[in-house]
Amino acid sequence: MLISLPKAWSVIGLTLLFHFQLLSQIDLPIFFNDHMVLQRDRPIRVWGTAPAGEQLRISMENRVTVVEADEAGHWMATMGAIAVGGPYTLEIKGRESYRQLQDVWVGEVWLCMGQSNMEWPLSKTDNYEAIQTQADLPSLRYFKVSKGMAMQPQTMLPGGTWQIASPETVGNFSGVAFHYAKKRLEAENVPIGIIEVTWGATGIRTWMGPEALRKQADLAANLTAMESLDIDEVQDSLRNAALTWRESFDQYDVGLQEDWAASSDEDLDWPMMDLPQIWERGGPLLVDGTVWFKRDFEITAEQSQQDIDLSLGVLDDREEVFLNGNQLPVGNFTYRSFRRYTLPQEHLEAGKNSLTVRISDYGYVGGFLGQADDLQLSQENWTLPLAGPWFYRWGTPALPAKPEALGPNTYPGLVYNSMVNPLTKLTIAGILWYQGESDLNDPFHYRQLLLDLIDDYRQQWKLGDFPFLLIQLPFFRTPFSQPGESGWATLRESQTFPLVRRQVGLVPLIDQGATHNIHPTNKEVVGKRCAQVAKILEEKMPASFGGAELEAVERTDTALILRFKEEWANLQSSTPDQLPGFAIAGADGQFYWAEARLLSDKSILLSSDQVRTPLYARYAWADNPGILDLFDGSGLPLPPFRTDKFTVPWE
Repeated sequence: MLISLPKAWSVIGLTLLFHFQLLSQIDLPIFFNDHMVLQRDRPIRVWGTAPAGEQLRISMENRVTVVEADEAGHWMATMGAIAVGGPYTLEIKGRESYRQLQDVWVGEVWLCMGQSNMEWPLSKTDNYEAIQTQADLPSLRYFKVSKGMAMQPQTMLPGGTWQIASPETVGNFSGVAFHYAKKRLEAENVPIGIIEVTWGATGIRTWMGPEALRKQADLAANLTAMESLDIDEVQDSLRNAALTWRESFDQYDVGLQEDWAASSDEDLDWPMMDLPQIWERGGPLLVDGTVWFKRDFEITAEQSQQDIDLSLGVLDDREEVFLNGNQLPVGNFTYRSFRRYTLPQEHLEAGKNSLTVRISDYGYVGGFLGQADDLQLSQENWTLPLAGPWFYRWGTPALPAKPEALGPNTYPGLVYNSMVNPLTKLTIAGILWYQGESDLNDPFHYRQLLLDLIDDYRQQWKLGDFPFLLIQLPFFRTPFSQPGESGWATLRESQTFPLVRRQVGLVPLIDQGATHNIHPTNKEVVGKRCAQVAKILEEKMPASFGGAELEAVERTDTALILRFKEEWANLQSSTPDQLPGFAIAGADGQFYWAEARLLSDKSILLSSDQVRTPLYARYAWADNPGILDLFDGSGLPLPPFRTDKFTVPWE
């Protein structure tokens, strides 16, 4: 029987509609999608929702399992392990529902987690152009979890998509994760799936799950409070509070109350500030609110007979400008745009004139952001530079503290709840962890939090002691002239604390970093070392790796001998008789630089003319210990350590 064209399209349309309705009845976590990688050599978990009571047949390759959705529609299937392979089709089929995922591979799945140094994109790293041209790697798949926060643990991620590594896509991949995956791919010849879970400037507490947080009394109290909070309501409340705070500037501004705009600078006992500059970065103020700037200038009678152009450069955030006490019309300026005003002839006077600029800063930095040449007065045939000293005064000393916006560090667990918990059913090979810079205000207690986090992650994933790689912080800031206490060194020591657990690997970076950049751009070294430590963990299974382990500290009358455990044999240096980075102390705990040399491939002799009876030693104990030259048998730099148990300032 022939069907007319309109009727044919109706039938096709109904068929497609029915097909898509069936398709929509199975809902999968967002990372179950085309181009994904599943973990090899372990049972494969797949889960989602479907109509209540629906019986589902899940199949891939020659693995098949059948499950039934519960009353709420939830289901979870576990298929048999697959060694390595692909591309496969993952099929989920029910009586009334159907889903199919294409181009699915089985290899290794690694989570790359942490703050900005893990998030740092490949496009901003060293030698990117050359690396990009060689990035056609179809066996490397990448999934970046979208940022999100939640008061309670969620089951679905806020977003993300799988991408295949190519010159067009890799620029946005994490530099560390890309180089790790590439090295792992070359060494193992298996598909690699990277899941990036990152958020810059986040402290460890936001990454911890409820069970880990409950181990700390103060954090447990936060959890109780969070149970009754709705994150959208909290965000609205804080947003409204911040708006109210901004609108209160005039109320608290002493300058408005005392009419500072009408005063001449010679009448004021104000300090001076060289402009242009940001008052919160290298300037004399670290405040939000209003700051008043004032400067007198002189003009001739002829110059006062016509308008004068005023250039102020780029200002932050908002300003009002006064000429001889008269406020000029507010310009229609965008954020951090170049500011130009006209000083009208009717407000100008022959001789001395007073120029006042009131700047309101709502956060971060405030002031004059432009160049010296941007700050000037001018008419057709003359220019008067205004760069240099201006009188200034803080107008809002009684302004309440700015209400903080809701961010990932506002409450503990916000990042975990949204971005980590939905992944805990996924079978993975291991985790790379690069975080800690945001915990330098409390580097000593970081150790217990990190241990609790690792224990809890392993408990939540229920995969046993999977490899957990800890990327130790690199050097930063200017080297010390004399040995001293260091928050960075203390946090690096805290990063060794979890080595008491199995299959934890420390990735040392003490020879890497940037003196004035907290984001060193050589991420290739980091990724390659992660791959090296991951391989060492496989060979040492179930043991851990990292941390300089001493067998004995022997004391002579004038020297110390450090003897390392057998696994630290084969210490290497190109300057074995002059090892930098060591300091020693006597009973008073005062450390001095030491002369150090290798006695053997696992022992070092330390001495100093300033320490008659040395008792304690430290190595690379500084934010930036300077150039070092001591490596273990695998070619990795010896990580920082100390033999003393002196109380550090953060303890």
